[in-house]
Amino acid sequence: MGLIMNVLRSLDISHNLTSDDLIAAIEQRMLVLLDPENSSSSVSKNIKQQSKAINASIYHLKTGGQRMRAKLCVYAGLALNLSNNNIICIAAACELIHNASLIHDDIQDRDEYRRDKKTVWALYGDSISICTGDLFLSAAYRSLSDIDQPKLIGKLIHLIHERVALVIHGQCADLEAKDKLLDDINLYEKVVIAKSGALIGLPLELCLILANMDKWLSKIPSLVEPFSIGYQILDDIKDLKEDAASENKQRSLNAILILEQAQHDLDPILIGSEIARIKFHQVAKIANEFPNNMGGKLAEIALQMAKQV
Repeated sequence: MGLIMNVLRSLDISHNLTSDDLIAAIEQRMLVLLDPENSSSSVSKNIKQQSKAINASIYHLKTGGQRMRAKLCVYAGLALNLSNNNIICIAAACELIHNASLIHDDIQDRDEYRRDKKTVWALYGDSISICTGDLFLSAAYRSLSDIDQPKLIGKLIHLIHERVALVIHGQCADLEAKDKLLDDINLYEKVVIAKSGALIGLPLELCLILANMDKWLSKIPSLVEPFSIGYQILDDIKDLKEDAASENKQRSLNAILILEQAQHDLDPILIGSEIARIKFHQVAKIANEFPNNMGGKLAEIALQMAKQV
C-alpha cells in the first residue's frame, strides 16, 4: 500500500467525511496512483522521470471535469453505509476508466480541445496519448487493490471488465457510423447506452456489490440508460457545429443530425430537446425506487439538466 495509504490516512478517512472531503480524497488518490514521486513501483526513478505519459496524465486530470462518476459513487456509497476507504477506491477507479476513454476517444475523433484545453494527443502526440490512456486504465485496477473487502475484489474486476468491454463495443459502433447519413434514432440510442451508459452506471453497481445488495444490479439500466441518452443529446446540441462534417474532420454521430436526416417537419433541435427532457424526468422518477435514495444524486443532476434543455 505504501505512500498511497499514507496519503489517505492523512485525510483521516476512518472518521465521517463530508462529500466534498471524499471528492478531494478521490482526486488525491488518482494523482498518487499516476504520479511517479508517490509510486512504490520498482521501475527505476530515471525511467519514470523520462515518461511523458506521467506528465500527460497529470495534465489531463488537472484540466478539470465534472467528476460526475465520483459524485455518484460518493452519494450512493454514503447512502449504503460503505466505508470511506471503499468509496474512495471505487470512485477513483471509475473516474480513471472514464478519463482513459476520453483520452483515447479524442485521438480517434481528432478533437483538439476538451474542457477548453488542448487534448492530450494534440499536446503530446498520438503515441504518448495512447500510453497515457493505458496508464489510466492500469491505475484504475490498482485502485481496487486497497478495498477492505478483499473477497469481493474479483467480482468488482469482473463487472468492470464487462462495462469496459461494452464501452469499447459502443465506441466501435460509433466509429462505424461516422460520416454516414443515419436517420435511425433508435440505433443512436443503442450506441449511446453502450458507450456512455456503461460507465455512468458503474459507480452505482460497484456500490451495490460492496453493500451486498446484488439483487438491485438488474435495475440499474432502467436508471442510467435514459440518463445517458438525455445527457448525450444535450451534449450533441452544444456540439452540433463541431460534429458536422468539415474538411479536416468526419461527421460525428449526433442526435440532431440524425433527426435532421429523418426529415421531420419540426425543428430537429426541438425534437431532440423534448426527448432529452422526457428522459431526464424519467430518471428522477425511477431513482425513487432504489434503496436509501442511493440514486438521488443522479436524479438531482438529471433535473438540473432538464432545466438546461
